[in-house]
Amino acid sequence: MPVSVPTPDQMKAIADEIGLALTDADIDSFITLMKPSIEGYNVVDSLPDNLPPVTYPRTPGHRPVPRRTRTTPGTTRARSRARPRGS
Repeated sequence: MPVSVPTPDQMKAIADEIGLALTDADIDSFITLMKPSIEGYNVVDSLPDNLPPVTYPRTPGHRPVPRRTRTTPGTTRARSRARPRGS
């Protein structure tokens, strides 16, 4: 969403609202300082979002079945149904 430069009347109203006493020269100077930043923001805002399509959504919408999840290091593992080595 592009940003527009505030008018001197809008700046005067904002300054009055927060208790600042700005002269017309101060307001013009501030607007002049703000213009390059606002133009830069609008350039960045106009760039396309080249994001790839989501292959795996972040949340599946349901809790996974415990036997199908891996354990994290340091936690107890489920017992394996495989025979122990050497038997």
